[in-house]
Amino acid sequence: MNDYMTDMFRSPFLHLQIRNWEEKKSKLTKLMELYNLEHFISVKTTFNNISRDEEETLNEKVSEILSEELNAFSKSFSIDDFKIVQSWFQVEEKEMYHGVHNHGYGISSVCYLEYDPEIHTPVILISPSNNLIDGSSDQFYPQNISEGSIIFFPSVINHYTMPNKTDASRKILAFNIKID
Repeated sequence: MNDYMTDMFRSPFLHLQIRNWEEKKSKLTKLMELYNLEHFISVKTTFNNISRDEEETLNEKVSEILSEELNAFSKSFSIDDFKIVQSWFQVEEKEMYHGVHNHGYGISSVCYLEYDPEIHTPVILISPSNNLIDGSSDQFYPQNISEGSIIFFPSVINHYTMPNKTDASRKILAFNIKID
């Protein structure tokens, strides 16, 4: 009999600090200013309120601006053929939050445009499996998130944000990656 212990399920997670952050932040901020942010549930976002052509243009510009980070993602996840298929900006003002949700298939990413770790909290990811002992949902709190951080994780992972308790807005760029 061959006895062995292994993990059945693994969820990759990558956290990078964006290179040349000030330059890329300026480009992303100017890009965000081109679109109207509208209320969607309890956040302000461009999600689902831009045309298909605008979305394609936004995806291309995000791919261009974050090309170094997307290359690092590609190497870390061992994925060669991928494409950003949906990207959006999101702002959480005081008391705003994003409830538990997931994005289906592929990889999701969050880029922190305006974020102060002293007063804001990052996205929280929920384990796809409940705790073996008490049945609770284990949660993963990304560490060392700061402005200019970008994270990548499987889109099927449920995630959410805590309510913003400050007057300083938390601003992000989020996008989904389709793996070919």
